[in-house]
Amino acid sequence: MAKVGINLVEQGEGVDQVYFFYRGAGMLTREFSSDVYGTTQLECGILPEGSFWGELPCLLGITSYFSLKVNYSRTEKIKIDGSEHCHIYYLEKEDFMDILADYPSFETSIYIRGEIRVAYFKHQA
Repeated sequence: MAKVGINLVEQGEGVDQVYFFYRGAGMLTREFSSDVYGTTQLECGILPEGSFWGELPCLLGITSYFSLKVNYSRTEKIKIDGSEHCHIYYLEKEDFMDILADYPSFETSIYIRGEIRVAYFKHQA
């Protein structure tokens, strides 16, 4: 994935959508500050085709620990430095919460999966 792109979610923001990666990938980044290196952005993980992100912040009503970057805007496909565009779908938080209310076992699975992923990415950062 190219180092340039579009931030869909900024670190520390609330998340109002769950993103589904149909084609291409997303990148999770986190800003890091130190006296020695100043402020830099760390690449914490790649979300490949078929993955989704944003479910845990939506479920728990928490802010995002990471920024989510893609090289695709919601309204147009773009190509940057010859890299393949990213094609994503998303569900609004209210629609996602309605689905979880209708399928409580799915809500439990999402919660467990999200907690495992957060622990993994926090360890990487």
